[in-house]
Amino acid sequence: MKITIFATCYNEKEQLPRFVAHYRERFPECHIVIWDSHSTDGSQDIARELGCEVRTYEFPEGFNEHIQLHIKDSSWRNSDTEWNCVQDMDELCDIWEEDLIREDARGTSHIRFTAYDMINMSDDPDSIDLNSAWGKRNPSYDKTTFVHKGRLKEINWSIGCHTCRPEGRIRTQENHYTMLHNKYIGLNWLLERVRYSSERWSQENRDNGWGVQYVAKEEETRALWEYTKNLAEKLW
Repeated sequence: MKITIFATCYNEKEQLPRFVAHYRERFPECHIVIWDSHSTDGSQDIARELGCEVRTYEFPEGFNEHIQLHIKDSSWRNSDTEWNCVQDMDELCDIWEEDLIREDARGTSHIRFTAYDMINMSDDPDSIDLNSAWGKRNPSYDKTTFVHKGRLKEINWSIGCHTCRPEGRIRTQENHYTMLHNKYIGLNWLLERVRYSSERWSQENRDNGWGVQYVAKEEETRALWEYTKNLAEKLW
């Protein structure tokens, strides 16, 4: 089944190989498009080596959620495939080709995923674990990422794309699907990510409180890490 996977990217050299392998396993014919905002860690080269199409976009005044939302909304609208997945690099949707074929046959128009924050349970702050079986349920990260272009007129994502108001020939999904949110793959990795995110955050984002978790103080990030780790359960 031919689908297109769209993902936004900035300095994701650790996540990219896992992300691509995840979707190539589940959708062997998928086309993967990486929207990169001028990464400095070689992410574009890695994506091309993995057979992805790379597109670039600008943040003239720092990372801006409105621009990010426009990129995501225009992606599915202008795609060459009917089914499209639009998401961030640290999100892995647990759905297989046979699931989507079944949903498509019944006329499903979009698919919403139940999110879990996955966390590295190691005591080594320098370690990175992209395959952790431990996670904490986080309803605020639930997300509609799979959309059918021919059945939807609008998806109407909110800022951050965690809520939406779809319009068109709406038919909700038949089954329940999960999303693995790999935000907590390593403590020092996360601290560094928050540091450079803070440096490139736009004033509009700050004024509106958009993505505040990505510009938190170090002690707040550490506290959130410990909170998630203490409440995590083994999922498989």
